[in-house]
Amino acid sequence: MISNNTPLELVLGDKSFFLTQKCIFCDSTLGTGDTIVLCPVCHRVNHKKCWDTLKECPHCKLQIKNFSSSEDSVKPEGFQKIKYKKDYISLVIIGLCFIFAFIFLWSSLQSKLLNKYKIKAIEYYKKEKFDDAIKEFNTYLNASPHDNEALSYIALAYMKKNNLSEALIYGEKAYKSNPDLSLANFALGIIYTLDKEKIKEGLTYLDRSITLDPELIEAHEYLGEYFYSNEELNKAEVYFNNVLKLEPSNLKALNGLGSILYDRGEHGKATEYLLRAIEINPDYSDNW
Repeated sequence: MISNNTPLELVLGDKSFFLTQKCIFCDSTLGTGDTIVLCPVCHRVNHKKCWDTLKECPHCKLQIKNFSSSEDSVKPEGFQKIKYKKDYISLVIIGLCFIFAFIFLWSSLQSKLLNKYKIKAIEYYKKEKFDDAIKEFNTYLNASPHDNEALSYIALAYMKKNNLSEALIYGEKAYKSNPDLSLANFALGIIYTLDKEKIKEGLTYLDRSITLDPELIEAHEYLGEYFYSNEELNKAEVYFNNVLKLEPSNLKALNGLGSILYDRGEHGKATEYLLRAIEINPDYSDNW
C-alpha cells in the first residue's frame, strides 16, 4: 500500500492522461516514455529528474511561502500560537527598551537640572553672596543630601554668616559622609578653630586637608592668617609662601608676607609685597 505522503512515480504511455500537461518545475510538455512524479499533496506532475533535483514540489513550496506572508491564510495547527508568542515577546522587549531609555533620559535631565543649582551656588559663594549660595545649596541638597562638596560649601557659607551652629551641622555631615574629602576637612577644621575648646582638633583637620590636597589654596591661606593672628610668624610665613607658589598674585598671601616682614622690621621687603598687592587690587580688604 502506498502512503499518502509517498510521491507516485509513473512512466507515461502514448495514451496517458498527463501527455497534455506541463512539468511544474521546468514548464516543458510531458512526453511519451517520460518518468513523472505525482506530488502526494497537490497531485501536480513533475519530471522525475526535476523532482529529484528539487526534492520537493515547486508548487507546494510556493504555496508555503505565500502562506507564510499572508495574513488571511489558514495557519497550521500551533503556528498561530508560536507566532503570537514571538510577537508578544518582541513587544515586551521593545517596551522595556523604551522604559529604560525614558528612565535614563529622565535621570540625566534631572541630574543636569540639579547640577545647575550646585554650580550656581558655588558661584554665589565665590562672589561672597552667601545668602544666595545657602539658598541654592539648600535646594540642591533637598534632592542630593549626601553630596560631600555641597555640604562642605554650605558649611563654609554659614560660617561666613557667623552662623556657627548651622556651619557645624553641615561640616560634620560632610566629614562623616567622606572623611577623605579635602574640602570637608577644611570646612570642619575652620569651624573647630573658632571654638576655643576644639582649636587643636581644628588644626589637625586643616593639616589633613592639605595632605589630601596640597594645592588647596584656601587651607594654606587660612593657616597663614591663623598663625599670624596668633603671632606665630614663622609658621604663618611658611603657609603664605605656599600660597604664592600656587598663586603668585594671591592678595592675602602678599599682604600677609608684607605684614610679617614689617613686624620683623624688614620694611623694604615688606613694602615690595604690599605694593604688589596694591597694584593688583587697590581696593583689596581681608575677607577672613
